[in-house]
Amino acid sequence: NNYFLEVSRYIHLNPVNANLVKNPLDYPYSSLREYAGITLRKIINLDKVTALLGKSHARISDYLKFVNDGIKNDLEIYNPFENINEVIGSPVFSTHRKTV
Repeated sequence: NNYFLEVSRYIHLNPVNANLVKNPLDYPYSSLREYAGITLRKIINLDKVTALLGKSHARISDYLKFVNDGIKNDLEIYNPFENINEVIGSPVFSTHRKTV
């Protein structure tokens, strides 16, 4: 569950990491805007993320704070994939085939 939240935050911070915006809510194509209630497309299921944040009435604001906490000094974005030493997923992804 913690890993899911870290990956979600990483995805929402990609526009910041790519220097497209300074604030992740400013990126017009981000689903984070739907979490914040800025965009109401109703295509995002917010239940998974909000359920992981507990029973707080401020779950969405907690999530937005969590995302912004991922921005460290001088916009250094935490990368949850940085120290992965094995493939996460089905065994198909870990099969290495050399093509000629």
